[in-house]
Amino acid sequence: MKTWKIVGAALVFCAAVTGAQALDALVEQSDPGLGFEPYQFLEQGRRIDLSGGRSIVLGYPASCVHESITGGRITIGARQSEVEGGAVDRSTLACGDHVRLTAAERQESGASAWRDPLAAQPVLVDNLAPVLLFAEQPDMVTIERTDRPASPIRLSRPGRALDLVERNIVLDAGGIYVVSAAGRTLTIEIDFDAEAVGGPALTRFVRF
Repeated sequence: MKTWKIVGAALVFCAAVTGAQALDALVEQSDPGLGFEPYQFLEQGRRIDLSGGRSIVLGYPASCVHESITGGRITIGARQSEVEGGAVDRSTLACGDHVRLTAAERQESGASAWRDPLAAQPVLVDNLAPVLLFAEQPDMVTIERTDRPASPIRLSRPGRALDLVERNIVLDAGGIYVVSAAGRTLTIEIDFDAEAVGGPALTRFVRF
């Protein structure tokens, strides 16, 4: 089992959205002229023209590779981008396989990062402010703590991506929360050792 210091969250696949959108590269930031939405996923083989000094920041869930690219032309790969004529700042972040597993599955060695998420156990999240990504825009998102009394958090029309940092929402280490949106629910458990608040979306997103 890897022993990286984890700074990220859990990656989850719901049956309703599995396969609906390629998960090769996650757009974290991009110049407006490129036409990408924040936290949009791009499929392998897609080509992007960054001429004129335009830039994009990408994360690859399969490899934990994080890239900041300026200029040139790029092709989305499975684990990193192919860059022609541009400048790329590339690093590998701590978002190992066990970051994407449920709390129970995290104890198993050699577990797949892409296993079925429809397990009864909560999804373990190692960040106090994850990014929630929705298959479709919900009218309302409710985050309710279940391990002790607390007022529920309700957010109307958050879009298809909800970054808790942008909403100044910080969850508690050790807390168990049920997230409800668009007729679905997901239980997440914040790791007792979680300290990070925010950071690259690659290390803290939960796909709902």
